[in-house]
Amino acid sequence: MDDSTILGIYKAISLFAFETLARLAEVFSIRVKDVKQGSYCVTFALNRAKTDPFGVESQCLSLSTSTWTRVTRLLGGLPSAGLIFNISRRSYVKWLSEYFSGGITGHSMRRGGAQAMYNRGFPIADIQAKGRWKSQAWLRYVDQAERQVVL
Repeated sequence: MDDSTILGIYKAISLFAFETLARLAEVFSIRVKDVKQGSYCVTFALNRAKTDPFGVESQCLSLSTSTWTRVTRLLGGLPSAGLIFNISRRSYVKWLSEYFSGGITGHSMRRGGAQAMYNRGFPIADIQAKGRWKSQAWLRYVDQAERQVVL
């Protein structure tokens, strides 16, 4: 793979994680067979998640079809097996730390996505649902200085 292809994949991972509020372990575990495309939304079934380590609950991520189109374009098309192909989680995190200075990590996409939703005025319940937070843990992800929160 050439550098521009790899850069496109890294950008796709970032966009996907940011928009779905996914953990990197979840992003790298999604398989193409777990993708279900609808008219307005694309869902991604999770076999296991941090909040569901035994796969008891049915958890999924969602993304608008327009953002999914951008992600697949950056990926150079839809791979045949894993959503993210030929890229390891370790290489992605290394790229993040080199490309962006200042402590950017894989978890920064989850935090940034939650902050963006919060700044755009999304209801707190929607942020919690999108991030799959069952508690008030989401509060650690957002700077609430710009908006008053009533819990």
